[in-house]
Amino acid sequence: MVLAAEAAEAGDLAKIVTILRFIRITIWNSMESDIAKQCQMGNWSNFDELYEVYLPKIYAFVYNRVRHKQTAEDIVSTVFTNIVKRVGTFREHGAGFKPWVYAIARNALIDHYRRNQPTFDIGSVEVVSGENLANGLDRALDAESVKQFLAALQPQQREIILLRIWDDLSHKEIAQILNVSEANSKVMFSRAISSLRQALIGAKP
Repeated sequence: MVLAAEAAEAGDLAKIVTILRFIRITIWNSMESDIAKQCQMGNWSNFDELYEVYLPKIYAFVYNRVRHKQTAEDIVSTVFTNIVKRVGTFREHGAGFKPWVYAIARNALIDHYRRNQPTFDIGSVEVVSGENLANGLDRALDAESVKQFLAALQPQQREIILLRIWDDLSHKEIAQILNVSEANSKVMFSRAISSLRQALIGAKP
């Protein structure tokens, strides 16, 4: 009886934590949209709040793909310049301000690759351990093996894995960045992980 009560209490606590996290995210998303609207009307007094939140995130997003400090800083500078220039195009719909910012960062990266690098070099990205990619992946596989198999994926599959796992974006956010439906984002990610898992399983001795 005691164990059952403790389990029920733990379950209730988990639900409360989930609800509180949802409320926090909802409030912050609303604040982001409000600040963006203020900027659209010429009031930039609160833009620093967005800058402080997104600077480390966008820098990590860019640096993990170019692996060069000065290049990353240059691209991030371009990203925030474009945010300021294009804030008038932001519309409060879909997943909100966050994916709009990441879409601008993604486009800046694409422009960089087109100018300097015909194809995306997955070798320039530091990868996480295999078990973080999906449940069931062989924990004995090293990062270099995962990197090689990621490089063998189709570009779209590789990108959605990076967005979902490296950048910890939700499918709703990814859908807005890639201009697809949320359901399609989930299907794309599932297929990408399946392809990666099959490649890893096939490589086992």
